[in-house]
Amino acid sequence: MASGDPLSNQVIIWTRVTPDTQTTGNIPVNWKIATDTNFTSIINSGITYTNDTFDYTVKVDVTGLQPDTWYYYEFTSLGKNSLIGRTKTTPLGVVNNMRFAVVSCSSYEHGYFNAYQRIASRNDIEAVLHLGDYIYEYQSDGYGDSFTGAGL
Repeated sequence: MASGDPLSNQVIIWTRVTPDTQTTGNIPVNWKIATDTNFTSIINSGITYTNDTFDYTVKVDVTGLQPDTWYYYEFTSLGKNSLIGRTKTTPLGVVNNMRFAVVSCSSYEHGYFNAYQRIASRNDIEAVLHLGDYIYEYQSDGYGDSFTGAGL
């Protein structure tokens, strides 16, 4: 799950549904966005659909948001809730400073990178810019052959 392309009044939220079995037809996906993690102040919500044509991905352009505001979002599908995501709209007018986290190539196959957890725990970062790859492809018995398959 992720968010991106923020504007002062909208942002895109994204997820992928993972059906337990080979599913045909459309799968309903509910989404909601709020100003609090308990979702007591829901700002916008809706339902969309995904299927195998879209590799079960969902992208929602959420509108009606306020500038320079943190929001929390969640998806529900197939009886399961996603993790709660956090996103922020851009400010209006002149901005004196912003703080970005910049990460680069990580090679998921070779370790778990606690730097991402440290970035996520901070409240002073406006956006994360990822400048590189996270999954690499190599030939059999090549450099990346130690992949365990965990977490994907």
